[in-house]
Amino acid sequence: MNRFALPIAGLAVLLGAGLGDAQAVTVERDYLLQPAANCQGALPNYETGLRKTPLAVKNIGTTPLYVTCGFTDISNPTAYGHVYVMASFVNNGSSEQTVNCTLVNGIINADYFPVTYIPKSVVVPPGEINVIEWDATADNGGEFMLPSLSCAVPGGVEVNFLEQTYTEDVGA
Repeated sequence: MNRFALPIAGLAVLLGAGLGDAQAVTVERDYLLQPAANCQGALPNYETGLRKTPLAVKNIGTTPLYVTCGFTDISNPTAYGHVYVMASFVNNGSSEQTVNCTLVNGIINADYFPVTYIPKSVVVPPGEINVIEWDATADNGGEFMLPSLSCAVPGGVEVNFLEQTYTEDVGA
């Protein structure tokens, strides 16, 4: 061992101890998610009416089908809850369609984080794209914890992409 290593390490510790506490810096992180990996039919028989492509989960039938979508778990000790969740829909049909979704927030253990349900709808004109957005402050008074979606997707409509935003402490 180098005879200078120990004194230099000790000096570094002493100098570090003299520094003040670092102020935490929080940043927002965004993830875009593909529905093919994150959404599925709410019941096994719904899967026959859904077509999963690399870009979307499409209802190829004529009647609404329920689709459940989950978001990436932020397994990072410096990450906080989700602050924004969004689902994008494309209407491939010839008439406007209404998509109804419910954001399910929380986990089954009500003592730890009670489950809340936040329904929203959007009208999607033919040949166009539209989104449903949930903002944790406006819609839930804080943050979302383990959000998921349950959406009634009309025939000819596809779940195009998902987005989630969460905050993370990145230090000073």
